[in-house]
Amino acid sequence: MSDEAFPTRGHDDELLSDPPMLGQEGSLHGYRSGRRLRVILFASLALGIVSAILGVFWLSHAIQARKVTPAYHTTDADSVAAEDRTLHWSTEGPARLGLMRTPPGVLTIVLPDRIVRLADDSDHAQVKVLIERGETRSVRTLVGRVVVEPRPQQP
Repeated sequence: MSDEAFPTRGHDDELLSDPPMLGQEGSLHGYRSGRRLRVILFASLALGIVSAILGVFWLSHAIQARKVTPAYHTTDADSVAAEDRTLHWSTEGPARLGLMRTPPGVLTIVLPDRIVRLADDSDHAQVKVLIERGETRSVRTLVGRVVVEPRPQQP
């Protein structure tokens, strides 16, 4: 065999007959060259995480500040007449309503086609009503006792 090198055709899969002299760092050289990109990547990732946490914190406080708490004013128990202790309910859909014997609680609930009264032997009661298209579909007693009677038709 001769020591003469075979000519290469310039393909990537061929070994070089005279390889260039590279530094001795090896893979550390490549690791060091990517340092700047890694710092930018990790800094932006950390900034994104902190921004997300602050955004969620701010959003939760903004939602909490928008919530409106309803305020109710009651009158003195002595100044409530029997007529004032009647609730007229005709809102469509389900509702949970309460009755209470002690003033200023409601004694009678007037529905579109029924009247619900607190039973004589009960101090309080809760009913669940369902009104659809101006008719009472169901009245279910949840707590206590009530008397349900049809509402007289007005001419």
